Amino acid sequence: MAGRARTYTKEVSQKAADALRSLPPKPPAERPLSASDLIKQLKPEITAAINNGYTLQEVVENLKKNGITVGLSTLKSGLRGMKAKPKGKN
Repeated sequence: MAGRARTYTKEVSQKAADALRSLPPKPPAERPLSASDLIKQLKPEITAAINNGYTLQEVVENLKKNGITVGLSTLKSGLRGMKAKPKGKN
């Protein structure tokens, strides 16, 4: 038994449109971050960990312990173009 398709009046549509248009911009601090945005934000800390001898997999595991679940491929993709400083060089 299939349900009937819902229908709406133009008045309801206009009311919803007006309500959406009147929404104020959400402050950046309240907007959720995507995984790639989060990785970009954490690049300095990730770079420091890599320069201190941690592998990308260990970084992924540390992030997971702190409530951030990203895969190794996501981390690599987010860090693309970033090069860790070679050991022993300043």
